[in-house]
Amino acid sequence: MDLKDLKKRADVLDNSGKLELFHFLQSRITGMTTPIRAIDEIQELKA
Repeated sequence: MDLKDLKKRADVLDNSGKLELFHFLQSRITGMTTPIRAIDEIQELKA
């Protein structure tokens, strides 16, 4: 599966599925812990 296929599959997910995918991808990113925490805090404020 390539990125283009992943994007197509992500488009059909409901919000819960997209959020789960987002957190999964976040957990795989290394060296970006500070920006990720900031994004999490922003999302929590919006909820």
